[in-house]
Amino acid sequence: MQGPRPSESSGHAGARGERVNRTFVVLGLALALLVGAAGLSGAAPKKKKGKKGKPVWPLPNPSFKNKAFVPSSANRQISGVFGPRLKWGGARYDHHEGFDFFAQYDPSTYPRGYHPVLSVLPGVVSEVISPANPERTETGRKVVITHPFPWTAFGGSKEWGPVRTAYLHLSSIAVKKGDRVKAGQEVGRAGQSGYTSTTHLHLNAYRNGGRDVNVNPARLFNPKLFPGVSLPIHKSTVEVVWLERDKAAGTALVRVYLARNVYVLDGFVFAVDKDKRRSVSFEHVSATQRAKRDTGDEDLVPGLRIYPLRYNGGGAIERVNSSNVPRGWPMARYPVPGGKGVRLGFDLLATDVPPSAKKFKLTVFGVLGKKITATGKRFKAEK
Repeated sequence: MQGPRPSESSGHAGARGERVNRTFVVLGLALALLVGAAGLSGAAPKKKKGKKGKPVWPLPNPSFKNKAFVPSSANRQISGVFGPRLKWGGARYDHHEGFDFFAQYDPSTYPRGYHPVLSVLPGVVSEVISPANPERTETGRKVVITHPFPWTAFGGSKEWGPVRTAYLHLSSIAVKKGDRVKAGQEVGRAGQSGYTSTTHLHLNAYRNGGRDVNVNPARLFNPKLFPGVSLPIHKSTVEVVWLERDKAAGTALVRVYLARNVYVLDGFVFAVDKDKRRSVSFEHVSATQRAKRDTGDEDLVPGLRIYPLRYNGGGAIERVNSSNVPRGWPMARYPVPGGKGVRLGFDLLATDVPPSAKKFKLTVFGVLGKKITATGKRFKAEK
């Protein structure tokens, strides 16, 4: 048998090789298309979320090193919270728009309480206020820092923009506008400049939306980062007492005790049957009703009156609430009972309550998304 001619044999082999090559090219293109399609369909690795810095406590406090630390009047971390607070005078209360940090814990080293004040996050100094006569300026000596982190990293919305913090009432300032600072870097010393009677640090946290719109600094100092300072909103940290129902007056009174250092509180919803209009968010008040921040609760929330118990940074709550109670306040009729510990308290009075109302529900919510709901089955006093 005669084999194939050399020319024919090489021609067939060349054709087969070309077909194989073309096959690999087609397979390669198909694979590339599949990979591309997978990327378009979302199968590609997800983009990494923006990093958020770990905040630093702005006024160092030795209590963090003591696991057995219990806040007292003479030793605490925070002495003023965000939201309504009782102040004597013409107003029912004022709306405190930041945190006050205790600055009296080391009298041997800092006899006047002029402790170093630290930037809570890295950033750029965007404003410095250091008037010749700080007593003529409400904030006193003040430093504002803009940080390279969005509020979305701390539970806020995209519209809030970047995190900004402000340090008020300083005795001295260690930075100037435009300086880049690191987290934990000293920006000044705690003081008593401006409208205040005690040496302390007032810290504000700002967002977009107008001039100095404040958010609760607890978004930065949440319980996960500082478990020794604050507790989350939880049924074990909130006590609700249904005090009084007056059908003739059309009112219902409830008292809320917030256990030790619940600084994450944002507000309440006092629902009567299906009516939930009696609600308030302290952050919302700062953003939209700032003009009323020092006028008490008049016209603030229709159908709801707010009576803050005096905040006690430490010691027994009945001691700081036992005197100078404004006439007509629920506390005058229902004194705060005994009990020690650091607690916040509010009396919430629902007005315009129909005599036929049967269901009362209170929701207590915080800035970190946690909330509890309590139902009023029976009031201590009914008439």
